[in-house]
Amino acid sequence: MIGVVKMFASLSQSQPAIDIGLDTPFELEYDDRTMIKSALQLILIGTFFCGNALGFSGKAASSSSAERAWVMIPDGSKQCGFESGIEIKSSEVILKKAGIRVEKTQKSTDGMMHIQMCGAPTGAVHGFLIDKSQVAEAEKLGFTPAPDGFPFQ
Repeated sequence: MIGVVKMFASLSQSQPAIDIGLDTPFELEYDDRTMIKSALQLILIGTFFCGNALGFSGKAASSSSAERAWVMIPDGSKQCGFESGIEIKSSEVILKKAGIRVEKTQKSTDGMMHIQMCGAPTGAVHGFLIDKSQVAEAEKLGFTPAPDGFPFQ
């Protein structure tokens, strides 16, 4: 039987009873310390999982990551266009033919709002992690440096 949970509290009772559709309600026991402890545990657990999901592992950035930079280029895909746009490997070939070593690739969006209309750009981009010294060369090929905080990992 599915019951509706109802909280019954009155001024004379310090602990509310919960009715879950059973014949007898039961008491919910708590105190302020337990609630505060539970809230702090949830905050710590949430911070841990959200921090790891966002890439905040608590480790200092290595010197090798400071020498790398993300560049990106639109994939050319259009809304309502099946199989439109180019594959990420095709964009990578452009960099490799110019002698630019690609350490990592990733698809993403440009983070901008786009009009929703067939034929309009989707905002999908290809991202490439390359050596910072080669960013200027990549820009000559039509790539743009990804802004700080851009969602490449």
